[in-house]
Amino acid sequence: MRKTLAEAIEGLERRVIEGFEHVDHRLDGIDGRLDGIDGRLDGHDGRFERIDQRFLDVARRFDAIEMQIAGVSTNVDELRAEMYGQFDAAYLRFDRLETEYQMLVAGIRRIEAQMAEDRNDRSQLHAQVSDLRERVKELEERLKELQARLDDADQEPPPSKPS
Repeated sequence: MRKTLAEAIEGLERRVIEGFEHVDHRLDGIDGRLDGIDGRLDGHDGRFERIDQRFLDVARRFDAIEMQIAGVSTNVDELRAEMYGQFDAAYLRFDRLETEYQMLVAGIRRIEAQMAEDRNDRSQLHAQVSDLRERVKELEERLKELQARLDDADQEPPPSKPS
């Protein structure tokens, strides 16, 4: 039985060796496929690195744009503050002009009222002047009459004195 056992062990050993060789061969095939997968994954890693670099470039661009926007925002805020100041100054000027306008309107109304009074006064003065002219005419006529009487009296002989 020893031979048989030795033969059996040898047969088993051969089969185990063949099995291991077969497994080893299959593992070599798997290793080859895994190497291919590794190569493809390395290619993907390279692409991911390039994509990652692009994302970094885009992120830098966004950072630069954000800085520009922040600068523009600051400029807009400064401009807005300046514009508010200018509007405030304009409103103050308009307020002053409005006050001056109201004062001018009130002054013109006073002048118009005074002119209306002056018109009434002038109308009264015209009436008084007309009245005075009439009176002067009457006085001139009376003066002429008196002058005529005097002239007539000078031409008459003086009355004789009673003796």
